[in-house]
Amino acid sequence: DELLDAMAEHPILIERPFVVTRKGTRLARPIDNVREIL
Repeated sequence: DELLDAMAEHPILIERPFVVTRKGTRLARPIDNVREIL
């Protein structure tokens, strides 16, 4: 809950979301970066 509260109070924290899969981790901007590991 603390993490969600911090993200709600400071949206910059989620401006650059990461996507993690078994194939790896990618910065989700641009979205094409994520398609490589899905």
